[in-house]
Amino acid sequence: MDVQTIRAKIQALETLADPKRTTTPEHERAAANRMIDRFRKLLAEHVATAFADRRWHGDKCADTRGLDLTDIAKLIRAEVKLSRKIAKMTAAPGALKVADPIGDAPAAIKVSVRTQYYSGGGAINVRLSGIPAEWGWTEEPDDSYVDRRPRKIATPALKAFARAIRDVMDAYNYDGSDITTDYFDVRFYGHVTSDDGLILS
Repeated sequence: MDVQTIRAKIQALETLADPKRTTTPEHERAAANRMIDRFRKLLAEHVATAFADRRWHGDKCADTRGLDLTDIAKLIRAEVKLSRKIAKMTAAPGALKVADPIGDAPAAIKVSVRTQYYSGGGAINVRLSGIPAEWGWTEEPDDSYVDRRPRKIATPALKAFARAIRDVMDAYNYDGSDITTDYFDVRFYGHVTSDDGLILS
């Protein structure tokens, strides 16, 4: 039985069990109240299971519990910097090169990690600047315009770079939000954007 069906049954039973409803016999009202209790427990189990299935914790979330966003931003910054440094090391002769979206990105790209605090939470945002045009951008027709004028979009290489940085961020984060009930529970919000504000990940 799905959540919607359970809620519908609870609503029907509440109508039947309403003390102001004079047409409901007392034995039916008592039975309806017992069924309401049972269905509410069932609903709570469904919601708890769905919540547990949606919630995720990054690999480094537990180890960094208690750190503020400024400290987490420093760790993200250091990890990205180290990834880029390691990629510059020359592999042994004949060794197979392993693809590394962060390390393989052009050195000209500057990675800026910034924190933002506000009432009820905070954010860690990464901004990429100095992206070489030929490496990071391409164009495609924009169907939202009649003349289908071209719009700038990120190349697969830039998307992979931004996604890899987002993966570093997510390792320190958790999210147990449920947008269907407007319930938000995250350690921090954040995006990876270009210097002109385009969200890349």
